[in-house]
Amino acid sequence: MKQHLQEINIIKAVAALAVIAIHVTGPYVTVLDFAYVCNQAVRYAVPMFVILSGLLLQYAYKNKKFTYVQFLIRRFSKIGIPYVIWTLIYTLYTYRHNLNSIIADLGGYLTYVVKSLLLGNGYDHLYFVIIIIQFYLMYPVLRYLMRKNQVVTLAVTFAITMYFQTAFFLFRYSMFYLPKTAIDYYYIMFPTWIFYFVLGMYIAQNIDLWKAFLYKTNKLNLSIVWLTSFVVLLTESRISNTYGSSIKPTVLLYCIISFAFIYAISLKLEEYKTKMISILNWMGEQ
Repeated sequence: MKQHLQEINIIKAVAALAVIAIHVTGPYVTVLDFAYVCNQAVRYAVPMFVILSGLLLQYAYKNKKFTYVQFLIRRFSKIGIPYVIWTLIYTLYTYRHNLNSIIADLGGYLTYVVKSLLLGNGYDHLYFVIIIIQFYLMYPVLRYLMRKNQVVTLAVTFAITMYFQTAFFLFRYSMFYLPKTAIDYYYIMFPTWIFYFVLGMYIAQNIDLWKAFLYKTNKLNLSIVWLTSFVVLLTESRISNTYGSSIKPTVLLYCIISFAFIYAISLKLEEYKTKMISILNWMGEQ
């Protein structure tokens, strides 16, 4: 029987709180140092959810008989229907002050809805669903590649993601040219995030070794490594004035280390059945 990864609930809860923290502190990062530090501290939020998506998907299907059509039906019924409903709600919310224009220009409104569905820009956070849908569509190929050679797949996807994240960062820093039409798509294009997803798959494929590694790792040394990566991110964000972006090499480094750090803490916390742990587990399940 496959073991339930109880510690994942804690990590999901932490990642969810991190997403909220980014949006809460966002308006104050330029006026309050505390808000700036907190905002950068949780920059792992979205990448970590991509890692978790790859991990949980691979853990669920790595030893199962895989039928692509059934897989897509099951996955899209879980996220596709809610995604469509919430996109409609948000587009109506956008038009809330001028609902008469929907009737007057129904074709224009429907075009806006379709574009919002395809690009995930019905509202700020919905782009994440488009990212995950791309990986659902690609999953059989990624699963095949992981079975062939895990290390090579991990290395190649790292190079792809690093290239795209570096290009986007250098563009924001006015050191690299990107076509204006491509900028809005960098957030949702799968190459920008593929390493995170494959890293999750890799960890799921080697979950026992991963846990054993974290159990044996000196927690003080891991804390120092995490703190160092955080200081690097803080410094780079301040110098480059890109504190509002989660797509750059320093966030890539910080997220990987943060995931290992938070996972190690979660494994330790699971040994204690406190009220706080119960709350985090409940949040993660939701």
